[in-house]
Amino acid sequence: MITMVQNIKLESLAQRGLNLFFSLLLLCLLKHIPHLFLKWEGYSHRLAGACHLSWLLFGISFLLSPSPLAPSSTTSWMYQCVMYDIILGVLGTLTTLTAARDFPHRRITNAPGQSGTLSHVAIVTQNEMIEHSFYQGLNLVQALYLHGMSWWNIHRGEKESSGSGSGSGMIMNVMALWVVTSPWLIRKKFPVHSFSANWTKETQDAMKHSQQQS
Repeated sequence: MITMVQNIKLESLAQRGLNLFFSLLLLCLLKHIPHLFLKWEGYSHRLAGACHLSWLLFGISFLLSPSPLAPSSTTSWMYQCVMYDIILGVLGTLTTLTAARDFPHRRITNAPGQSGTLSHVAIVTQNEMIEHSFYQGLNLVQALYLHGMSWWNIHRGEKESSGSGSGSGMIMNVMALWVVTSPWLIRKKFPVHSFSANWTKETQDAMKHSQQQS
């Protein structure tokens, strides 16, 4: 009973936190919509980013206020979640690739160790944008892995409860684990940046020197 009450309190606290985050995000968006989405430069990236952000907000709003049309079937609900994550992953990847295409950052170079996404004195390079597309794709693969394993465990549990289990669970687990980690086999085909290099002494000294010059 105590555990149930604690879980309810934690769920209520999480929902309030999500409500707060959702409200602050909307306020920031309303203030910066013209600058973010209504300029012609980089239009395909702005469009992809707007779609990606809208899809995220749709997911948050659905969590905060579930639709009355939401299916009661666990299987149908799982299908909806899978489709949501697939679209989210595709939009995230498109956002990074359109940024790499639309913005002329091919020849931009930062000080050694500096990352445009972490340092306020550096600029995001095209290679960093392409690198981020790898991780967006990796997020999608990992989401599909989690959905697939959830479905497989439910399916296997139903078979075992009916006495028709085949004992192939370990093989499926190993195969799924190999598939979800296989993208790392092509990691070297994408640009590689060491984010930890942003915090070395040499990089921090270079940042201080840049600030003094500016």
